[in-house]
Amino acid sequence: MRIVSIVTLLLTIGVSDLYAQSDSLYLISDRGKFGYVNKEKTIVITPRFFAAYPFKEGLAPVREAGFYGYIDTSGHYVIQPRFEQALPFHDGLARVYENDKVFYIDKSGCKVSDEAKELEAIHTSERLIVKIPPFVYFYMDSLGHLTRNEPHMTLYNKNIDYLGDISYLIQEGTSSEIRQNEWKNYPNAVSPFDTLFPTDTLRIVAVPAARTVVEDRYNGYKVFVVNAGQKAATLLTTHGRLHIWLEALTGNNEWRNLEIPPRSDHLFSSNFSRRVSLSAQRYWELHCPVYEGVFKTRMRYAMYYFPRPDKIEPAVIIYSNEFEGSINPGQTSIPIDEPQLP
Repeated sequence: MRIVSIVTLLLTIGVSDLYAQSDSLYLISDRGKFGYVNKEKTIVITPRFFAAYPFKEGLAPVREAGFYGYIDTSGHYVIQPRFEQALPFHDGLARVYENDKVFYIDKSGCKVSDEAKELEAIHTSERLIVKIPPFVYFYMDSLGHLTRNEPHMTLYNKNIDYLGDISYLIQEGTSSEIRQNEWKNYPNAVSPFDTLFPTDTLRIVAVPAARTVVEDRYNGYKVFVVNAGQKAATLLTTHGRLHIWLEALTGNNEWRNLEIPPRSDHLFSSNFSRRVSLSAQRYWELHCPVYEGVFKTRMRYAMYYFPRPDKIEPAVIIYSNEFEGSINPGQTSIPIDEPQLP
């Protein structure tokens, strides 16, 4: 039975709600790709986009590969893909991001020469797009019945165009201290026979060949934070989230963040940041999503470390081994500040 999912901004849905949405086509998702159905729940545009928005004023911004364009309700491009990021039209204008600049376009795809709009675009560039709005997913079987129960999905790579927000959760102590209903990521003991790990220092070891699953849907790999030294290492967390993040090398030969590092003002942080200790000869195992895009590049992980925690000295950043990967332009087109210590 073929199963697809109805995507809507509503928290509850019925047939009357479905019919009331704008522009007469509705987003569906099938194994990580988006398409559209009509009021009769017939697929009009086959799911082929890695990102898509609802139709507004007859057009919808979609991303089939690395760049956004605008399609009409037949699925044909009216504005060819060229934008790193894009938003739906409103009153005949749409806000887009291209070549590190944010501006407005009209329905012909031409930049709007409007001083007020240009100033608005510049001042709101940091809030252009964080991610696709938090749609609620509903699923439709071949009989046209809607259900809230998500079916088992084939794993796929994470193909996005915004900064990822991954929680690399860790805990101090030992596995014997695990409490009921508690997430479990305590340090493991370093084996003297494990050739993956260093022999005398703190390291981040990324192993793309060590495959795993992330968020029950994405292909993933393992990254190890290893303290192979003889003394405990002092690191930083914010509400249990280790201060570690992924970076990629851009076409301008600059390293840019691909993920939002934990911050003291983060939504889930409760303003709670503290130092944690990783004992000697112990390691944490992290599960990281495989990103996929049109631009092949080098990647690495970065992490805060306090080399002399007994002294009033700032933390330093250490890096993992570099490895091959691929991303989309939108993942690095809006730079964020270097992670700051709380």
